[in-house]
Amino acid sequence: MSISDSLARIEKDYIARLARIENDRIAELRCAYRARDLYQALEASKLLKDHGISLMQLRPGAYCFKVLYPPGLAFSRVSCSVPGDAPGNRGPLYGEDFPGILETALFDDYNLISIEELGYDVTCRFESDDEIIKELVRLAGSKLNGP
Repeated sequence: MSISDSLARIEKDYIARLARIENDRIAELRCAYRARDLYQALEASKLLKDHGISLMQLRPGAYCFKVLYPPGLAFSRVSCSVPGDAPGNRGPLYGEDFPGILETALFDDYNLISIEELGYDVTCRFESDDEIIKELVRLAGSKLNGP
């Protein structure tokens, strides 16, 4: 392989890496915008307030936030996120314009937990704000008691 062929290959690889970096940054920003939209929808939900569910503050640029529950359940928080690695959220290189996959996960005070009786081996995925609201309300009505 000639030096010019090697340089052309290096340049091509470099450009491909830059495209992936740019794609990842675009996907990250889009996930953060979608998380902000989800947060605002949950914040405005009277149904969540009626069940004693509140939200922790969404940090600027974050793609996830915590939802707080009243004491007495088998979990204390639910993480809501717009995961950048989910099919549908990965960005323009994958032909995915705007994130459509939302995810929830259960937490005790500090740790991710699994509660199979609630359908949480690890996480659950959803496609709309309404689905997330229904899920958060369902979890609030769970009969599994905590410590």
